Amino acid sequence: MRKLVISMLCLTLLVGMVFAVGARAADIKPVAVVSLSGYDNILEDIELVGELSGRPHLRMVAEGLVVVVTKGQGPAGLDKKRPWGMLVGTDGKNVGGCSFVPVTDLDKLMSVAKGWDKDRIKKTDNGIYEIKTRRKTLYVQETHKGWAFIVDNKDLFQYVPANPARLLSGLNVRYDIAARIYVANIPLECREKMCDELQKRMQKMTEQHKKKHKPGRHLDKCKEIAEHLHQHMKKHVKDIEQVTLGWSLDNDLRQCVAEVSVVAKKGTKLAKQFSQLGGTRTNFGGFELPETAISGRITSRYQVPEAKHLDKMIDHMRAKAYKKIDKNGKAAEHAKVARKVVDTILDVVKKTAASGHLDCAAAVSLDEEAATLIAGRYVADGPKLESAVKMAVNVIRKKHPECIAKTVKLDAGRYRGVNLHVATIPITDKCPKKKQVVEAMGENLEIVLGIGPKAVYLATGRDAMVSLKQAIQKSQQNRRWTVPPMEFTLSLEELLEYAEEFGPPKCREAADKADDAMEKAYGRNSIRVVALPSGRSVTLRMELDEGVLRAMSSMKHHKWPGRDSKCTKKQCDKK
Repeated sequence: MRKLVISMLCLTLLVGMVFAVGARAADIKPVAVVSLSGYDNILEDIELVGELSGRPHLRMVAEGLVVVVTKGQGPAGLDKKRPWGMLVGTDGKNVGGCSFVPVTDLDKLMSVAKGWDKDRIKKTDNGIYEIKTRRKTLYVQETHKGWAFIVDNKDLFQYVPANPARLLSGLNVRYDIAARIYVANIPLECREKMCDELQKRMQKMTEQHKKKHKPGRHLDKCKEIAEHLHQHMKKHVKDIEQVTLGWSLDNDLRQCVAEVSVVAKKGTKLAKQFSQLGGTRTNFGGFELPETAISGRITSRYQVPEAKHLDKMIDHMRAKAYKKIDKNGKAAEHAKVARKVVDTILDVVKKTAASGHLDCAAAVSLDEEAATLIAGRYVADGPKLESAVKMAVNVIRKKHPECIAKTVKLDAGRYRGVNLHVATIPITDKCPKKKQVVEAMGENLEIVLGIGPKAVYLATGRDAMVSLKQAIQKSQQNRRWTVPPMEFTLSLEELLEYAEEFGPPKCREAADKADDAMEKAYGRNSIRVVALPSGRSVTLRMELDEGVLRAMSSMKHHKWPGRDSKCTKKQCDKK
């Protein structure tokens, strides 16, 4: 416990990460910075967490713990307002760095540490404190007024900056905890070692998989894909300038925010790809429905895979499909048509992948009286895909004419240039949860397939046809709007209400408890993920509203079926 507290007080964030640097300060380039917003901000976060989790006295408990651990002295000598951090730099060959702590009186701060283990901490004649740990000796000095630096080599004190907070580049203001890695400044040898180490781990995972499963073609394919990803990663690492990871609790909005930001080097292909994301337009904007339980869209241009890799992927999919056709033992005529259907679909898949254009969206509505799914996706050749669908239906019709006549209706309608095909499947008594399914979907499950010149649509549920037509209309009206390349929204309240209605008993209990906790959030109960491009950078941002945080807190100690509880899902269903 003493060692842990000493580590926390001295903030030795660089344990095992700092090496000697033998270069002039002017030659040193930043490799990484780590930022912690400050003592007071941490307490504010603890206070908000306590309030959202139903523990309003959590901050007082934390402050009391600090007083107890420091034997009544508290964080004496520590500046509670300013940030803490870690700086790592390189001269092109070696890597080194330091941690820094804001202080008002270093002697007072170190006297608190001495109270736990004075034999391991001593002050030398030159005013430098030495802290002996199991691995190494750390040195602490107030090198510049108000800033104490921690290093594992006393020679590094001559390189530390006068104002280390300036090198955080505002990370301490924007985030509670953040790290920025200057990938472009990492020595080439280190980058290659990192990539090689990752490849070794992937190979190790493959070997473990090989021991557990019989060797086959799929294993060779996995190796090939892993090698392709390794080469792709090594290529893109050279194009990245910096990567930033940040996390914060917004006390005003009562919201948790996490971000990952990537900046590409100027003039690189990656920078060009990022810059193209700023003017993204989608043909499926009508499928983004914020009032639904789940809504998401991805729209972007991507680098087309090499022809040989694309051909191998398609050939693998074709061989797998042919194998299933042969395994089913179909008649020669049916097998021939089935292969033709597969070939037609794969031709569309290949042409779509070779276009370098990705545009798709989906939404799930979970109303108490109607559950509906709608989705849309760009395809390079809609009419060709439609011909494959009709061929497949005609083959099945020859074998089961009555079934197809009752359930499938090709060319059931046309709406705004989209051909609509409908399948109506009755919910029979064989359905394990017929009552719940009928309540959500109706007596018959309606599936609508829409195919346009450059798009394929799918809708299922009670309001499938109406919802799909509305989405198509909105999409065509909003084509001129620019949108982020990726957006995803999840309404936790609707999901919990649905779980209360249709989930197994234990899940209903947990959902009800979480729903009650969310009431204090007054409708702020969404999870949002969005990609925000800006010039040659892209930021992936995730927001958790107050209601989500309250619900997570309420479910933290609950035993869900199949995890911590002895009650399995099947047992819950029986109950």
